[in-house]
Amino acid sequence: MILAAILTLALTPCVSAQAAAPSDEGAVEAYRAGEYELALERWGELLGAAELNTGERGRLLYNAGNAAGRSGSWHRAVAYYTEALREMPRDSDLWTNLEFARREAGMEPADRGDLGSTMRRLLTAWTEPEARWLALSGSLLLLVTLLLEALRGGRSARSGAWLGALCAVISALPLLWHTQTDDAAELYVVSEKGVAVRSEPKRGSKVIERAEAGSRRREVDRLSGWVGIETTDGVKGWAPEDALLKLPRPPLESGDE
Repeated sequence: MILAAILTLALTPCVSAQAAAPSDEGAVEAYRAGEYELALERWGELLGAAELNTGERGRLLYNAGNAAGRSGSWHRAVAYYTEALREMPRDSDLWTNLEFARREAGMEPADRGDLGSTMRRLLTAWTEPEARWLALSGSLLLLVTLLLEALRGGRSARSGAWLGALCAVISALPLLWHTQTDDAAELYVVSEKGVAVRSEPKRGSKVIERAEAGSRRREVDRLSGWVGIETTDGVKGWAPEDALLKLPRPPLESGDE
Protein backbone atom coordinates (compact mmCIF):
# COMPACT_ATOMS: atom_id res chain seq x y z
CA MET A 1 0.00 0.00 0.00
CA ILE A 2 2.79 2.41 0.88
CA LEU A 3 4.60 1.65 -2.40
CA ALA A 4 1.37 2.22 -4.33
CA ALA A 5 0.89 5.58 -2.62
CA ILE A 6 4.45 6.63 -3.43
CA LEU A 7 4.02 5.57 -7.05
CA THR A 8 0.75 7.52 -7.30
CA LEU A 9 2.46 10.67 -6.09
CA ALA A 10 5.59 10.16 -8.17
CA LEU A 11 3.69 9.58 -11.39
CA THR A 12 1.29 12.50 -11.09
CA PRO A 13 1.43 14.66 -14.22
CA CYS A 14 3.49 17.79 -13.73
CA VAL A 15 0.91 20.57 -14.02
CA SER A 16 2.77 23.33 -12.20
CA ALA A 17 1.52 26.53 -10.65
CA GLN A 18 1.08 27.68 -14.23
CA ALA A 19 -1.94 26.05 -15.81
CA ALA A 20 -1.24 23.59 -18.60
CA ALA A 21 -1.06 25.23 -21.99
CA PRO A 22 -4.28 24.80 -24.01
CA SER A 23 -2.52 22.48 -26.46
CA ASP A 24 -1.47 20.33 -23.51
CA GLU A 25 -4.93 19.91 -22.01
CA GLY A 26 -5.88 16.97 -24.22
CA ALA A 27 -2.85 14.99 -23.06
CA VAL A 28 -3.50 15.78 -19.40
CA GLU A 29 -7.16 14.81 -19.71
CA ALA A 30 -6.24 11.52 -21.42
CA TYR A 31 -3.74 10.81 -18.64
CA ARG A 32 -6.29 11.47 -15.92
CA ALA A 33 -8.76 9.21 -17.73
CA GLY A 34 -6.23 6.38 -17.72
CA GLU A 35 -5.69 6.55 -21.51
CA TYR A 36 -1.92 6.57 -21.21
CA GLU A 37 -1.08 5.64 -24.80
CA LEU A 38 -3.29 8.46 -26.05
CA ALA A 39 -1.62 10.85 -23.61
CA LEU A 40 1.80 9.73 -24.89
CA GLU A 41 0.69 10.33 -28.46
CA ARG A 42 -0.51 13.84 -27.62
CA TRP A 43 2.64 14.75 -25.69
CA GLY A 44 4.78 13.25 -28.47
CA GLU A 45 3.12 15.58 -30.99
CA LEU A 46 3.94 18.58 -28.82
CA LEU A 47 7.58 17.62 -28.30
CA GLY A 48 8.49 18.44 -31.89
CA ALA A 49 7.25 22.01 -31.62
CA ALA A 50 10.07 24.47 -32.28
CA GLU A 51 8.58 27.16 -30.00
CA LEU A 52 9.03 25.11 -26.82
CA ASN A 53 11.46 26.61 -24.33
CA THR A 54 13.68 24.49 -22.12
CA GLY A 55 11.35 24.41 -19.12
CA GLU A 56 8.23 23.56 -21.14
CA ARG A 57 9.99 20.82 -23.07
CA GLY A 58 11.31 19.31 -19.85
CA ARG A 59 7.80 19.32 -18.36
CA LEU A 60 6.33 17.53 -21.39
CA LEU A 61 9.07 14.89 -21.31
CA TYR A 62 8.53 14.41 -17.57
CA ASN A 63 4.80 13.92 -18.10
CA ALA A 64 5.39 11.53 -21.00
CA GLY A 65 7.66 9.50 -18.74
CA ASN A 66 4.91 9.35 -16.13
CA ALA A 67 2.42 8.13 -18.75
CA ALA A 68 4.84 5.48 -20.01
CA GLY A 69 5.40 4.29 -16.45
CA ARG A 70 1.68 4.14 -15.76
CA SER A 71 1.22 2.01 -18.88
CA GLY A 72 3.87 -0.40 -17.58
CA SER A 73 6.39 0.48 -20.31
CA TRP A 74 9.28 1.17 -17.97
CA HIS A 75 11.99 1.22 -20.64
CA ARG A 76 10.11 3.95 -22.46
CA ALA A 77 9.70 5.79 -19.17
CA VAL A 78 13.47 5.62 -18.64
CA ALA A 79 14.01 7.11 -22.10
CA TYR A 80 11.62 10.01 -21.49
CA TYR A 81 13.03 10.76 -18.03
CA THR A 82 16.62 10.57 -19.30
CA GLU A 83 15.81 13.00 -22.08
CA ALA A 84 14.02 15.29 -19.62
CA LEU A 85 17.24 15.50 -17.59
CA ARG A 86 18.79 17.43 -20.48
CA GLU A 87 16.30 20.19 -19.77
CA MET A 88 15.95 19.84 -15.97
CA PRO A 89 19.22 18.28 -14.77
CA ARG A 90 18.83 19.33 -11.13
CA ASP A 91 15.18 18.35 -10.63
CA SER A 92 15.12 15.99 -7.64
CA ASP A 93 11.66 14.57 -8.43
CA LEU A 94 12.79 13.73 -11.95
CA TRP A 95 15.85 11.92 -10.61
CA THR A 96 13.65 9.99 -8.17
CA ASN A 97 11.30 8.92 -10.96
CA LEU A 98 14.19 7.96 -13.22
CA GLU A 99 15.77 5.72 -10.61
CA PHE A 100 12.37 4.16 -9.82
CA ALA A 101 11.74 3.47 -13.52
CA ARG A 102 15.20 1.96 -13.96
CA ARG A 103 14.60 -0.39 -11.01
CA GLU A 104 11.24 -1.45 -12.46
CA ALA A 105 12.91 -2.04 -15.84
CA GLY A 106 15.60 -4.20 -14.23
CA MET A 107 18.35 -1.69 -15.05
CA GLU A 108 21.23 -0.48 -12.91
CA PRO A 109 20.83 2.90 -11.17
CA ALA A 110 21.72 5.96 -13.23
CA ASP A 111 23.68 7.20 -10.21
CA ARG A 112 25.54 4.30 -8.58
CA GLY A 113 27.04 6.57 -5.94
CA ASP A 114 30.63 5.94 -7.03
CA LEU A 115 33.20 8.52 -8.12
CA GLY A 116 32.39 8.12 -11.81
CA SER A 117 28.69 8.73 -11.23
CA THR A 118 29.43 11.74 -9.05
CA MET A 119 31.64 13.28 -11.74
CA ARG A 120 28.97 12.65 -14.35
CA ARG A 121 26.33 14.32 -12.16
CA LEU A 122 28.57 17.37 -11.79
CA LEU A 123 29.20 17.61 -15.54
CA THR A 124 25.55 17.17 -16.46
CA ALA A 125 24.12 19.42 -13.73
CA TRP A 126 23.84 22.26 -16.25
CA THR A 127 21.63 22.76 -19.28
CA GLU A 128 23.44 23.65 -22.49
CA PRO A 129 22.66 27.42 -22.19
CA GLU A 130 23.82 27.36 -18.56
CA ALA A 131 27.00 25.55 -19.60
CA ARG A 132 27.72 28.28 -22.15
CA TRP A 133 27.38 30.98 -19.51
CA LEU A 134 29.53 29.00 -17.11
CA ALA A 135 32.28 28.64 -19.70
CA LEU A 136 32.05 32.34 -20.54
CA SER A 137 32.33 33.27 -16.86
CA GLY A 138 35.43 31.11 -16.50
CA SER A 139 37.00 32.74 -19.55
CA LEU A 140 36.29 36.23 -18.18
CA LEU A 141 37.81 35.29 -14.83
CA LEU A 142 40.93 34.07 -16.61
CA LEU A 143 41.13 37.32 -18.59
CA VAL A 144 40.90 39.39 -15.40
CA THR A 145 43.62 37.39 -13.63
CA LEU A 146 45.91 37.65 -16.67
CA LEU A 147 45.40 41.43 -16.80
CA LEU A 148 46.22 41.71 -13.11
CA GLU A 149 49.39 39.71 -13.60
CA ALA A 150 50.40 41.91 -16.54
CA LEU A 151 49.73 45.13 -14.64
CA ARG A 152 50.99 44.22 -11.18
CA GLY A 153 53.28 41.23 -11.60
CA GLY A 154 54.61 39.41 -8.60
CA ARG A 155 54.14 35.99 -7.14
CA SER A 156 50.56 36.49 -5.91
CA ALA A 157 49.38 37.80 -9.30
CA ARG A 158 51.05 34.87 -11.06
CA SER A 159 49.36 32.42 -8.67
CA GLY A 160 46.05 34.16 -9.34
CA ALA A 161 46.56 33.72 -13.09
CA TRP A 162 47.18 30.00 -12.63
CA LEU A 163 44.07 29.75 -10.47
CA GLY A 164 42.09 31.61 -13.13
CA ALA A 165 43.34 29.18 -15.78
CA LEU A 166 42.28 26.22 -13.65
CA CYS A 167 38.81 27.73 -13.09
CA ALA A 168 38.46 28.39 -16.83
CA VAL A 169 39.25 24.77 -17.67
CA ILE A 170 36.86 23.40 -15.04
CA SER A 171 34.05 25.76 -16.07
CA ALA A 172 34.42 24.69 -19.71
CA LEU A 173 33.98 20.98 -18.96
CA PRO A 174 30.13 20.97 -18.85
CA LEU A 175 29.98 22.69 -22.25
CA LEU A 176 32.49 20.23 -23.64
CA TRP A 177 30.33 17.39 -22.34
CA HIS A 178 27.28 18.79 -24.14
CA THR A 179 29.29 19.25 -27.32
CA GLN A 180 30.46 15.65 -27.27
CA THR A 181 27.23 13.93 -26.19
CA ASP A 182 24.31 15.93 -27.60
CA ASP A 183 22.93 14.35 -30.76
CA ALA A 184 19.80 15.52 -32.56
CA ALA A 185 19.19 12.03 -33.99
CA GLU A 186 19.45 10.13 -30.72
CA LEU A 187 17.47 6.92 -30.27
CA TYR A 188 16.79 4.86 -27.17
CA VAL A 189 16.59 1.07 -27.17
CA VAL A 190 13.29 0.33 -25.40
CA SER A 191 12.98 -3.38 -26.09
CA GLU A 192 13.10 -5.19 -22.72
CA LYS A 193 15.76 -7.68 -23.84
CA GLY A 194 17.66 -5.27 -26.05
CA VAL A 195 17.76 -5.63 -29.81
CA ALA A 196 19.85 -7.46 -32.38
CA VAL A 197 21.56 -5.06 -34.79
CA ARG A 198 21.65 -6.74 -38.18
CA SER A 199 23.75 -6.26 -41.29
CA GLU A 200 20.65 -5.85 -43.48
CA PRO A 201 17.11 -4.58 -42.87
CA LYS A 202 15.50 -8.01 -42.80
CA ARG A 203 14.89 -10.83 -40.36
CA GLY A 204 17.45 -13.60 -40.50
CA SER A 205 20.31 -11.42 -41.70
CA LYS A 206 23.63 -11.50 -39.84
CA VAL A 207 23.66 -10.08 -36.30
CA ILE A 208 26.62 -7.72 -36.03
CA GLU A 209 25.91 -6.39 -32.53
CA ARG A 210 23.44 -6.48 -29.67
CA ALA A 211 22.22 -3.15 -28.32
CA GLU A 212 21.28 -3.33 -24.65
CA ALA A 213 17.97 -2.00 -23.35
CA GLY A 214 18.31 1.64 -22.37
CA SER A 215 21.35 2.26 -24.56
CA ARG A 216 21.48 5.18 -26.96
CA ARG A 217 22.23 5.05 -30.65
CA ARG A 218 22.44 7.50 -33.53
CA GLU A 219 20.12 7.18 -36.48
CA VAL A 220 21.82 7.16 -39.88
CA ASP A 221 19.12 5.74 -42.16
CA ARG A 222 15.53 4.54 -42.21
CA LEU A 223 13.50 2.07 -44.26
CA SER A 224 9.99 0.72 -43.81
CA GLY A 225 9.90 -0.90 -40.36
CA TRP A 226 13.69 -0.65 -39.92
CA VAL A 227 16.10 1.99 -38.66
CA GLY A 228 19.73 2.24 -39.67
CA ILE A 229 21.79 2.93 -36.55
CA GLU A 230 25.46 3.45 -35.87
CA THR A 231 27.14 0.60 -34.03
CA THR A 232 29.82 1.10 -31.40
CA ASP A 233 32.37 0.37 -34.15
CA GLY A 234 31.00 3.22 -36.25
CA VAL A 235 29.42 1.07 -38.99
CA LYS A 236 25.78 1.02 -40.03
CA GLY A 237 23.51 -1.73 -38.79
CA TRP A 238 19.76 -2.22 -38.84
CA ALA A 239 17.25 -2.67 -36.00
CA PRO A 240 13.45 -3.07 -35.99
CA GLU A 241 11.71 0.27 -35.60
CA ASP A 242 9.46 -0.96 -32.80
CA ALA A 243 12.47 -1.72 -30.59
CA LEU A 244 13.59 1.92 -30.64
CA LEU A 245 12.17 5.19 -29.39
CA LYS A 246 13.06 8.43 -31.10
CA LEU A 247 12.23 11.48 -29.04
CA PRO A 248 11.62 14.38 -31.41
CA ARG A 249 13.68 17.47 -30.79
CA PRO A 250 12.91 20.94 -32.10
CA PRO A 251 15.28 22.49 -34.68
CA LEU A 252 16.56 24.93 -32.03
CA GLU A 253 17.03 22.96 -28.82
CA SER A 254 18.17 25.89 -26.74
CA GLY A 255 15.37 28.13 -27.78
CA ASP A 256 14.73 30.03 -24.56
CA GLU A 257 16.06 33.36 -25.65
